[in-house]
Amino acid sequence: MKKISLIFGVLCCLFVLPVMVDASDYNVKDENDRQTIQNIVPGTTFDSSNNYKPSIGVRTSIKKGETIYFKNSNDWTDVKIYLYEKSTGDVPTGGFWPGIEMTNTNEQIDGHDIYSYQYDEDFVKFNYIIFSGNDSHSNRKQTVNLAYLEGGSYFDCGTSVDGDGKYSGNWYVYDMSLLQYYVDALSGIDDSKDLIDSTSYNTLKDLTNDGNAMLALNNVMVTFYDYDQTLHISNYKEMIYQFVTALNNVVVNTSSLGDAITEALDFDTSKLSNDKKSEFEELIQEATDFKELLDAGSPFYLDTNSSEDDFTQQANEFSENIDNMNLLISKLKAFINNNSSDSKKSTEVVSNPTTGDNIMKMVIVLVISIIGIVGGLLMVRKKSN
Repeated sequence: MKKISLIFGVLCCLFVLPVMVDASDYNVKDENDRQTIQNIVPGTTFDSSNNYKPSIGVRTSIKKGETIYFKNSNDWTDVKIYLYEKSTGDVPTGGFWPGIEMTNTNEQIDGHDIYSYQYDEDFVKFNYIIFSGNDSHSNRKQTVNLAYLEGGSYFDCGTSVDGDGKYSGNWYVYDMSLLQYYVDALSGIDDSKDLIDSTSYNTLKDLTNDGNAMLALNNVMVTFYDYDQTLHISNYKEMIYQFVTALNNVVVNTSSLGDAITEALDFDTSKLSNDKKSEFEELIQEATDFKELLDAGSPFYLDTNSSEDDFTQQANEFSENIDNMNLLISKLKAFINNNSSDSKKSTEVVSNPTTGDNIMKMVIVLVISIIGIVGGLLMVRKKSN
């Protein structure tokens, strides 16, 4: 029986007015604070002074294959990205000021073009960015110096400038496809309510609702991350972590399998052949071992970098586990049903006489009755003489 509509759902994305989403701050002061950060950002490591070393989602150096996006709010021409390493001033190949030309994605946000740049070098050291472009008077305009945050984010330079005439703007989440995927995949959670324990169900149900609410926002802000002992996490990144954590903590509801095993252990096998007994014992052991496997932990082993393919593969494994559990339940019940009738017939053989025995009993009773009648007649005749 497949009830795995948990995996694929209906697309749900609403559109409302832009709303900024604040981020949460986590201060690294002691060992407990380390765990807090590692729970939100798996893989983060620390030095002996509790300073964290940037990892997933933390302000860090750009890595090969990551893409940065820019919202051209002022409709600049010749949009370029200047990427550099703060401490040395080093730049990527061909990246001297004003930098490398960005690509128009032909997509828009709020009527303004989105430009992109994908980093393709192996050097992981460039950690600061300046976006620039020419205004209508061919004057080169630029943003302030921006720390690189994470792939998939876009910078909206806005229209406000500082004292030097540089645009400050804000970072936003550009690619929310992973969150959309989790929300879609779990949109059928109600159909799978009986397959997982109540805690797992309630957590995933609430997260799906929260995920839909976040997807309904036009703009989800990504705040800056500090190099010191304060780590800022965007709500978007934290929600991805919560989805991953909830799935990794899913507990399969094995109560039906447990009931089937209990019923099997109570079944009277004394009238079965040795081969039947052995077959039944092996089936019970298989079911017991599989229940222990399911009770031991979740089939999900995701992290915040897991792809949709990773999730699909592990969701299929979850589906197979449910199918195997239901198959074992069916096998146990079928064995009991198929062999209980034979056991009943065997009992009837012992407790009920055959037709031949009934006839013999009737003959004996009849003979005894005849002898009694004859004896009585003889006694009456003797008294009369």
